[in-house]
Amino acid sequence: MIFNALNSDVISVSSLNRMARDLLESGLPPMWISGEVSNLTLAASGHAYFSLKDGGAQVRCVMFRHKLAVLGFRPTEGMQVELKGLVTLYEARGEFQISVDSMRSAGLGRLYEAFEQLKSKLTAEGLFDAARKRPIPSHPAAIGIVTSLSGGRLARCGHHAATAHAGDTGHSLSNAGAGRQRCGADRPSHPAGQPASGSGSADCLPWRWQH
Repeated sequence: MIFNALNSDVISVSSLNRMARDLLESGLPPMWISGEVSNLTLAASGHAYFSLKDGGAQVRCVMFRHKLAVLGFRPTEGMQVELKGLVTLYEARGEFQISVDSMRSAGLGRLYEAFEQLKSKLTAEGLFDAARKRPIPSHPAAIGIVTSLSGGRLARCGHHAATAHAGDTGHSLSNAGAGRQRCGADRPSHPAGQPASGSGSADCLPWRWQH
């Protein structure tokens, strides 16, 4: 129908751009695209305008304020990202662009990204403020160890705390029930406490289960 009209009618620039936008938005589904953030502008309106580029091409992008507000981080110049958005056309200028719905840092992995977002959330809530921290005694009389009863973690912790009484809560730190198990263990009666898990890497503490 559109092309029949083009064969017989003279159309305006506005009509052309509107048809081009409709074709792009209906013909290409929202998709994930990777690239480097370039020419970033954080406007006073709260919207972010930038180019997403690789070694051979670039495309203009816009992320509106309400999307940017829930992102969990701020994009920066040169950042490698993966974004999901709608391929469209900014009709007023005839510019091909992507309207970005969501974005994540590339190369970090979803688990680490979830950890960083949770850390940012808790920091914003003030849970890491120095005023909330209790001083750690230099020579505690008792140490509570939050770990599993299986494996070598308890033995290693007990070795390092040989001069103090070590009490074990018998909780796992690395499975889907770990967060629920530790809810009661986070209020120990011991003067000092230590969570013990594997290598201590983010992979050993699956944050998607902890909140």
